[in-house]
Amino acid sequence: RILEVNPRHPIIRNLATQLTRGKADNIRLTTTIRLLYENALLADGIHPNPAGVEVIVERILPHVVTWLNGA
Repeated sequence: RILEVNPRHPIIRNLATQLTRGKADNIRLTTTIRLLYENALLADGIHPNPAGVEVIVERILPHVVTWLNGA
């Protein structure tokens, strides 16, 4: 499968910036990229294990809550 990405989308631009800064090993960055991919599979109806996405969401949610609180 091919995942088409809009390079001008703010999320993609931000991820690209983080990657060019050498932060590819950052767990939040890699988890976010994985979540985007998994979400695309879900949206297409071709995800082999939809329930498995829950693990990724649970991993990233604490960070989202922290970001929302301004940290």
